Amino acid sequence: MFEPDPGRTGLLIRQQRNLAKITQKKLAEELGVTDKAVSKWETGDGLPDIALLPRLAARLGLTTDELLAGRQLDADELEKTKPGSLLAFGLAAYLFLEQLAKGLSTWLARNFLVKEPGGPADFAAFILFLMSCLYFYGLASWASLQLTGRDKVKKDIYISSWILLVAGFLLSLFSVMQNISSLQLVRTSYFWLGLAVFFQTAMKRPRPGRIFAGITFLALAGEFILQLLVLLSSQAAIGLKVTLLSLVLHSLVLLVFWALAWAGHNDWEKASPC
Repeated sequence: MFEPDPGRTGLLIRQQRNLAKITQKKLAEELGVTDKAVSKWETGDGLPDIALLPRLAARLGLTTDELLAGRQLDADELEKTKPGSLLAFGLAAYLFLEQLAKGLSTWLARNFLVKEPGGPADFAAFILFLMSCLYFYGLASWASLQLTGRDKVKKDIYISSWILLVAGFLLSLFSVMQNISSLQLVRTSYFWLGLAVFFQTAMKRPRPGRIFAGITFLALAGEFILQLLVLLSSQAAIGLKVTLLSLVLHSLVLLVFWALAWAGHNDWEKASPC
């Protein structure tokens, strides 16, 4: 798509490396090459091996097209957004609105219909509601940043990745205390997803990002299958079955979202770290 220009590519590599505050030696160690090779790239005496381009681009906060072109591209020059990325953002927005509606409806029911007295349990439910909204806001924010195919606003990227990491850990920890029909519904997938996004964006470490992305997919699939089996085998009252059904649908939507978000760019390293 872009004609390689060793001179421009070298200048861009040096510029982004300096912005990231890493030395030639450290970059070389991360890529498995010598610091002389990095120096050769930056002086325009050669181009990185094609197998290194995705990793180098991800580490420097670029796309491979930008690396080869030797400049950061405008939005209209980048690859058009794939339908999968749009759908992933739509699902993330739905999950956020779902949590918001669920929390507000529960609060209204308790305070105006049932009029239950407040207490520690009510306060804990409120904290869980805030964490859930914060987590899925971070998820929707991260998905929206993926639509451009690159990290246009670094502050937003760091904020969304930190939100997913911290809120995901707290939600996964809190879920251990939940018990529905004698089943511990441990939401470890929230934490694994947060780790995958954090390493891919804030830390710019594609390899652990891919590893945690795979763990996230397995965790989401496991949670969905487990909840579906509980729903199908449950002899509980209709009210509990409705609750279980909502959990199953939630897990399914989150699983589909993650599959689309991961496959939408076809290769995380080739896409921008957002």
